[in-house]
Amino acid sequence: RYTLAWFNENLTNELPEPHYWEGDSDPIFWEIKLNKDEPWESREQMFKTKIIESLDVILPKAVSSMEFLNSIAAFIDDIVVELSKVFPAEEGWEYSQNAKSLEKWTGVYFYKTSWKREGLERGIISYGIECENLQFDNLIMGIPKGSDKYTIEPAKEQLLVSKITELFGGGKTSPWWPYYKVFDYPHRYIKDILKDREGFLAGIRDNFSKMKTDVTPLVDNIINTGSITMGD
Repeated sequence: RYTLAWFNENLTNELPEPHYWEGDSDPIFWEIKLNKDEPWESREQMFKTKIIESLDVILPKAVSSMEFLNSIAAFIDDIVVELSKVFPAEEGWEYSQNAKSLEKWTGVYFYKTSWKREGLERGIISYGIECENLQFDNLIMGIPKGSDKYTIEPAKEQLLVSKITELFGGGKTSPWWPYYKVFDYPHRYIKDILKDREGFLAGIRDNFSKMKTDVTPLVDNIINTGSITMGD
């Protein structure tokens, strides 16, 4: 999926219109048109020339894109390091991440060991940072559940959301997230954030420190009192 998105973004002006198998939504090959009346040797040479010309277009952009992806991967590692200072293992915190796939709705999640349950990749409730778009773009933060099947007792969920709204203002909700919000930061997209990574890392450190201090007691109470349950 990422490869196709990259081709569509970078090469639509340089390569011919892609072709599709009937009923297939993904482009699978590009056609190079040759004059059938030309001798085979001429057509073969033209084919080789077209391939070389295409590679001349593709390779520099591919190298540039790989360098960009590597910078995103390094940035995600920086996020983990920075948030590990807020949620240190010696205080009973763990984390999980699936962000290196660079797909939508992947991220980094921190949670107490006591919030974890068997079969879940993260806590029943966690502190999370995710991306709404490919390439870890358009970052959101909040308190995701470990599954959309979990339901929090309404009164306690309202208390939880009210507290985090008090800290960061109104956000959004979804079956997975009792609360999430796009980072309140001058730069919304990864290309811009990477130009000010230290400023961004300081911002997320500050935001998650506030959540740890003010929201953690409420999450502890929800989990310790059995106020979050798994539905069908």
